[in-house]
Amino acid sequence: MILLFPLVPALCHAQKVYQSDWQHFWNLRDRLSATTETAKQRLLVNRLYIVVASEGLQAFMRNKDGLDRKWLGLLKSDPGFWDSLQRERTVIDSAGEQLEAQIGHFRELYPELKPGNRTSFG
Repeated sequence: MILLFPLVPALCHAQKVYQSDWQHFWNLRDRLSATTETAKQRLLVNRLYIVVASEGLQAFMRNKDGLDRKWLGLLKSDPGFWDSLQRERTVIDSAGEQLEAQIGHFRELYPELKPGNRTSFG
């Protein structure tokens, strides 16, 4: 399930689509090639992805140990998969825009709609 977050470009907290986690993920991936030292790579995972995660991703990652090792392992395990996924960025960005439009439509139908809060994530 940890693979889903880089694949899902949007979190609907407060009925707004955020793509910052997606952008941080690709920035991290691009920067990992700067070093082959695992300790430095784990530091990059923490600094460029985990620490700057959106509120929704932080809630998802809460109570999970060793996330820096897990993310690093996933990124190293199948580089071809990540390359193919990165080529689909425009499709995923477009899906985020479509989701934002649908949330706007939903907001019109339900004007009393209230933003979620941290406790609603788990």
